[in-house]
Amino acid sequence: MAFGAAVYLELPYEPDWLFVTIPILVSIIAGCFKLNRIPFADLLIIFVFAFGAGFSAAKLKCDLVKSPMLDSDVGIVRIEGVLTSIEHGAKGNRLRIRASAISGMTRQETPRYVRVTQRRPSRLDPGRPIRCLAMLAPPPYSALPGDFNFPRQAYFQQLGGVGFVLGECQPISFDLTQRGWLGKFQDHLGALRRKIALHVSAASGEKSGGMVAAMISGDRSLMPADQVEVLRASGLAHLLAISGLHMGLAGGVFFWGALRLLTLVEPLALRWPPPRVAACFALAACTAYLLISGASVATQRAYIMAVIAFSAKVFDQPALSLRSLAIAMVLVTLVQPETVVSPGYQMSFAATAALIAVYETTQKRKTGSGVVIRGWRFFWGIAFASLTASLATAPFAAFHFNRVASLSIPANILTTPIISFWAAPSAALAGVTFPFGGEEIFLKSLGKALEVILMIATLMSSGEGGDLRPMGTMAFAGFIVATSCFVILNGRWRWLSSIPMAVASIAWLASPLPIAIVDAHRQVYVHSPDGWIHIKTIENTKKSLPPLQISDDLTEHDCRIEACNIQLKQASLHIRTDPNLPFAAAIIDTDQQSSGTLIKHHLNFQDINHPVRIVVSRNGKIERQSLHPSSRPWFSTNSRAGINHE
Repeated sequence: MAFGAAVYLELPYEPDWLFVTIPILVSIIAGCFKLNRIPFADLLIIFVFAFGAGFSAAKLKCDLVKSPMLDSDVGIVRIEGVLTSIEHGAKGNRLRIRASAISGMTRQETPRYVRVTQRRPSRLDPGRPIRCLAMLAPPPYSALPGDFNFPRQAYFQQLGGVGFVLGECQPISFDLTQRGWLGKFQDHLGALRRKIALHVSAASGEKSGGMVAAMISGDRSLMPADQVEVLRASGLAHLLAISGLHMGLAGGVFFWGALRLLTLVEPLALRWPPPRVAACFALAACTAYLLISGASVATQRAYIMAVIAFSAKVFDQPALSLRSLAIAMVLVTLVQPETVVSPGYQMSFAATAALIAVYETTQKRKTGSGVVIRGWRFFWGIAFASLTASLATAPFAAFHFNRVASLSIPANILTTPIISFWAAPSAALAGVTFPFGGEEIFLKSLGKALEVILMIATLMSSGEGGDLRPMGTMAFAGFIVATSCFVILNGRWRWLSSIPMAVASIAWLASPLPIAIVDAHRQVYVHSPDGWIHIKTIENTKKSLPPLQISDDLTEHDCRIEACNIQLKQASLHIRTDPNLPFAAAIIDTDQQSSGTLIKHHLNFQDINHPVRIVVSRNGKIERQSLHPSSRPWFSTNSRAGINHE
């Protein structure tokens, strides 16, 4: 099902509904004619039906969320609307506004949502009507094929424009009765999330208050950018994603607390089974936490699995972990099919599936008891779980971010006891005492625990392995197949996963190495031995997003006045700057030059209307790849991109 949704999202054109329904009709017809009696035909029918269901869910969601989007820069405009959320950004807080009016636009042309960056600290709360003077433009696209597709994400979020605020947004007042009850509920919920984030941040201490707010409310806008970076570089960024650990804590505290209280009251314990009643309290707590935390993909997955587990307690049924994960994946794919190509969806489900598969295997081999053996099992379990999760998510990190955290395993081993024995109990006690106003002492304790974790993250962040060879789509698909085989197969059959793993590794090593990228707006990025460089030229007319895989170590080089000669990996670059001549560049193959043959690849930038990528193949040959237009709904007329090889 996830594969079907991913295929729809990655197609270079918009398919018709007739094509969408073909897989479902074929599978239904095959089932009616009882073709599943043929060996393995039943699995093929199920696969085709699931593929069609995922494909159809993505197509339906695309049609349902269609809303106005800007197709060109509109300049300085006045925006009026309701502030729905505040997000953390590299250049300031990002204010997401549900626009009710934008100057110079009719109601039919006004995007449903816009997002603007405000450099000054925001003094506004979500749910507040505001007015902003801002520069607006369409959502920018990335230059690198297969990189983060921001226009697609913006389309499904109904985000029709982005920009930055001139000055500061001001609060206004107008009648909100035109909003329905669901809209008002969302506004009040956003305001409540912001108040909780500000409260726990202030009570936890200045150093770790932002991280506490992110872990409790999902609001990362209060967290300094350097802390987010060290957590990501050390492989501890999963602590910020509200997932199984946080949801298990929220539900577990209320379950065991209600269970103990009910067993103390004999008349209630005799009338209602305490485990069932406690499970109902846990379900209510998990639902409240889902709403307060912002309901990200990882949170939705953890919530669905928690609902299945506690519902099993209510009906006295066993909770099957892999089945729970499968149900969670199906529901998330049907509700949010656009997330299947996101790193959050893939890494969350991959890590959880691998951990469940390993846990079910090791549980069958448990022998012995005693304090020493239990302690050894605990610390061995931490190390093995960290290794499993790191290996399961490493291909996804390499594909999406072109880097892996090489010290993530020791970092997780060091931080897990702190989370288990210090941070988690402090957070649980803060939640229990919050209604009575006694949570501050426990929030301070939680803040101290997270300060220690940030210290560990800082020490381990130096081990980030960057500048990896870019992973191609086929190699990435091979790693997904290998992970799926490892999770699904049992016993000795699990070793079969090593076959697609080996094939994927070979394909990864054979993938071409990009040495230069030029996008449709003539932004130039070149790969030098010291990292990626953004070339400033006289032809840089517009801005676009730099590729996500190179944005972290990107430096700038000015070639607007004098000609530039830059040494690249396995080649050299010469850029000519002359106002009287067309701006051009020549990439010279240094390996061929040393053997007496000079090979040049000329680029006339005035002829480039679509992105171009220069790569070095495995045999050392320099090749040019160009990108062709795409007709998907999320690309505006001036920012279309696909992939085509010349």
